[in-house]
Amino acid sequence: MDFTEEAQEFDITFADRSRLGPAENNSSYYSLIENSIRNGDNMTTALRKGGQFRASPIERFKILCSIYYNKFGGDSQFSVDFQTMIRKSETLKWVSYYNPIGFVMGTLVLDRAKNIDKTRLDLKFEDNMETMKEENITKEDVIRYARLWK
Repeated sequence: MDFTEEAQEFDITFADRSRLGPAENNSSYYSLIENSIRNGDNMTTALRKGGQFRASPIERFKILCSIYYNKFGGDSQFSVDFQTMIRKSETLKWVSYYNPIGFVMGTLVLDRAKNIDKTRLDLKFEDNMETMKEENITKEDVIRYARLWK
């Protein structure tokens, strides 16, 4: 896949941002993070480039979930839709201690019945190995995040 195809696939529309609720007011921050991740930066670097950003931990978590949801294939790859994933994130206690990439990847490996699919886990982890290594996320981490759906 060349950069143009990846950029088109990874493009976030206003409708995607509006699904996040209050975070849409910070669209310039959102775009800065999105572009940074698209250009190959890891999550920490992308957040630093965003500079000062006043948002609750849940808003920040939702923004990052949205970016990685689209990066990992969007609606076509997930058996759990975006709105359901965002509603689930709102139920997490101490959300600032959760890794949004691990949370999205844990959601990605679920089947329609919200059970962990071992084949899907291996395939998706392998497909996104570079991101997983950059963010120090292991298969065990992904399994822990997938178990949040039980």
